[in-house]
Amino acid sequence: MAKRLKNDMDRVEGVEGVLYRVLETLPIEVLNQMRASPKDDAIPEITMAELTAADGVLFGFPMRYGSM
Repeated sequence: MAKRLKNDMDRVEGVEGVLYRVLETLPIEVLNQMRASPKDDAIPEITMAELTAADGVLFGFPMRYGSM
């Protein structure tokens, strides 16, 4: 989902889409019990400096069983 949104943003003149992920806060044991998808190490974690330097932010939230 995020990669598709980035591709759509990149098609707009003067816009550069950049993907970041936020720091995971759940312990690995909990993530394993949830059968959470593995993180994509190719997408870096965002820092506060990068977040505040952005001209705009688009958040995407995957849904699980109809709730975020």
